[in-house]
Amino acid sequence: MIGATLLRHINEFRRYVRNFNYEKDGTGIYFPTAHAWMRGTYDHWITGFESDLRTDMNVIPLEAQNHFLDVAFKSGTANANWYLGLHSGTGAEDSAVTAATYNATYSEIQAQSGDPGGYTSATRIAWASDAIDTVNSEIVNDTTPAAFTVDTTTTLVVNGAWMTNRSGRTDYTGIAMSIAKFTATRNLADTDVFNLKYKIDLDHV
Repeated sequence: MIGATLLRHINEFRRYVRNFNYEKDGTGIYFPTAHAWMRGTYDHWITGFESDLRTDMNVIPLEAQNHFLDVAFKSGTANANWYLGLHSGTGAEDSAVTAATYNATYSEIQAQSGDPGGYTSATRIAWASDAIDTVNSEIVNDTTPAAFTVDTTTTLVVNGAWMTNRSGRTDYTGIAMSIAKFTATRNLADTDVFNLKYKIDLDHV
């Protein structure tokens, strides 16, 4: 891990960006000189079935990578709030997807109830992240996972999740920061509480 030494090396990372000494692919940003990856993962489980905790890697879309580079190393404006949503579609992970094209590709779950149903919150669920872990160079909503309370008359099918800076469940004007297609479908019943954590970290490899 780069860990607590990251801040001491921030000027080096700025130089990497200025000199285009980085590589972008679907999983994140790689800084070859530092042997460091920025990437993320989702942990998810149903309340009462904690033993069925699953972890899935994400795609960090190119628009999100560009946003990160702009904010971290240029003069871009950071977003104070991020939100998590769910989708039922089975589209393949694609780093070219943007917030504007996300719903057409993955079919976000927009309903609050009914058949096939949805989750009861009027908005996407806020990513209530903890403080940055400077030892492991990561940030995650560990203390307050996003909790989606299911309301369905049949079965709610969930095949993935995403993060965006827009709370409205039909608002696709923001940034798609992260998209994950789950390895296995989640079939959720009425009143299930589906819990979701998102972690983004900077790892030395």
